[in-house]
Amino acid sequence: MSLQRVDSGERFRLVKGVSSDGRLIGFSYSDSGGSQGLYDTVTREEKILVKLDWNGDTYGGTPLLSRDGKWLAFATYKNRAQDAELRVVRADGSGMRTLFKLTGNSWVIPKDWTPDQRHVLAQVSSQGTTHLCLVNIADGEVRRLKQVSSSDHHAFVSPNGAHVVYVAGAAVRSDRRRPKKSTRLAGNPCPHHGDGRLL
Repeated sequence: MSLQRVDSGERFRLVKGVSSDGRLIGFSYSDSGGSQGLYDTVTREEKILVKLDWNGDTYGGTPLLSRDGKWLAFATYKNRAQDAELRVVRADGSGMRTLFKLTGNSWVIPKDWTPDQRHVLAQVSSQGTTHLCLVNIADGEVRRLKQVSSSDHHAFVSPNGAHVVYVAGAAVRSDRRRPKKSTRLAGNPCPHHGDGRLL
């Protein structure tokens, strides 16, 4: 393992998700409405996938790049940040779609991808209640895994996909991905063994 400084600038204020080969990084321009893009660490070139503007009615949140580098998940906000959507877009900028929408005092933050890249682990808050959820990118189905406080903001899927690890205050917890409810809605990494157990 080696460390290398590749670049700097405004686009790296909101960075989350690196492809497994280390080449692609998802980023968001917070000063330009949260436009969503990819940065190539080899060519040092950037590509804007979704253009947003503060002068429009929608702005983007922190992105999350899938491990295979093929998908970018991100939240968008409307109506003075009261209405939230979780969206995905392909790495070539095509196929953008909304997975689900929330209205009124709502927000969503993508946290991690499952190893098969079929689901996004997200923290979803609506009407004062916050859950960790698995969101199917094929049909937008949302499975509620665990009710958490809004401060439970570090959450990860284990490498074998069997557990979700999340930080609740000073405690690190691990829960199997067995949803209590299935419904449709209109950081600091924790190390793992290969079998998903915590180090």
